[in-house]
Amino acid sequence: MAMKLTCDQQRTTEALGRVASVVSPRTPQPITLNVRVTAEEGHKLNFYATDFERSLRYTLLEPDVTVEQPGEICVPARKLSETVAMLDKAERLKLEETNEGAKLSSGRAQFKFRGQSAGEFPPFPEFDADDAILLPAKDLAYMADMVSFAIASERSRYSLNGVLFEVRPDSLTLVGSDGKRLAMISKPFEIGRDFSNQHVIVPKKGLDLLTWACSQSSEVRLQIKENQLLAQTDTALLSTLLVNGRYPDFRQVLPDEGTLDKKAVLSRDAFSLNLRRVEKFTTEDSMSVRFAFESNKLTMTSRAPEEGEAEVAMDVDYAADPLEIGFDPHFLLDVLKVLEADEIVIALRDADSAGVIHTQTEFDYLYLVMPTELG
Repeated sequence: MAMKLTCDQQRTTEALGRVASVVSPRTPQPITLNVRVTAEEGHKLNFYATDFERSLRYTLLEPDVTVEQPGEICVPARKLSETVAMLDKAERLKLEETNEGAKLSSGRAQFKFRGQSAGEFPPFPEFDADDAILLPAKDLAYMADMVSFAIASERSRYSLNGVLFEVRPDSLTLVGSDGKRLAMISKPFEIGRDFSNQHVIVPKKGLDLLTWACSQSSEVRLQIKENQLLAQTDTALLSTLLVNGRYPDFRQVLPDEGTLDKKAVLSRDAFSLNLRRVEKFTTEDSMSVRFAFESNKLTMTSRAPEEGEAEVAMDVDYAADPLEIGFDPHFLLDVLKVLEADEIVIALRDADSAGVIHTQTEFDYLYLVMPTELG
């Protein structure tokens, strides 16, 4: 018998919107322009999509769905998603399989979709819960947000085009870097298994999907399987291909904090505001701000040759020898967006060495940024 079900409009809109976002218009297999819709006994509805780099299964359960007859069909993903999103929120949707595809009904509206056999859809990766680690989803999402902004966008830095996951029996460390800056965050976890050799690089698109999945659940299970990372939550199962290659030994660039003898304590909000002011007078060819530290004072200056220059001074807690150093303002503004503390500490050594922001709460967070040349 043909598939037949009813489902909640709002929850179905959310599910299809996310699943359709995985679909790529450029695909070697036209079948993947579709979402695979699978209705199962027990009032369970699955939506599947893939672009061969990422795959996502989103599940709706009772009372959001009532399955009258199990079955499955492939339907054009974006057309189905856009259509469902425009329907009346108060009306329950009715979806049923037809000879040519599927029919969607809502109130007095009716839509017919050309469909394809679900058997033509690529197989979905199998998840093995016995070979997975369990983590608090909120913690993993937070850790990803704290480092993902630092990854490289240039394709030439292939191994840096993702976030390193370093899984140990008692901790998880995430690292993002583009070669000019590095963000690292760690937290102890009682993983309880020997994952000491697990070092994988998760690409940006896959990490974004994982972060979204974590926002929908309290726990997430991760499985590293050959060249894939799989993640399972209450409502989603996803996979992402991993970045091939070896991540650079990031610990070699971490300075001995004992050598960072110059420390400045700054108000995060005041620093961000003043830095944005002087950033306006930088150019792509001259993306640098001069930072002049002296007793309890920081002066920031910048110059755009064709437009003008800026100078802003602010109070800071600084008692070391005077120091002038240059930084790309965007690299500092990026980290200021994710830091939560009212005050931050920038640790410095000299004008030729990296500056470091290090915070320790329940997470151990370090942000390192290389200096720019002072003109």
